[in-house]
Amino acid sequence: MTSEDQIAYKPIYDKQPTSVIIHEDLKVISRLHAKYFNHKEYVPCTCNWKLVKKWINALNELYEEQL
Repeated sequence: MTSEDQIAYKPIYDKQPTSVIIHEDLKVISRLHAKYFNHKEYVPCTCNWKLVKKWINALNELYEEQL
């Protein structure tokens, strides 16, 4: 994960797991997941929290590798 992407993701990472994901956070999650996992960027429906949680877990792993 690039340093710019780490900076963008850090606020999302820091407020887990107790905080609610807002739409702006979801856009960052979507952009970063698409970039690092090679798929078209899209913001998933908030009704699909299993997918969102899966994406967050994958991004957390990438973020933690850089710590």
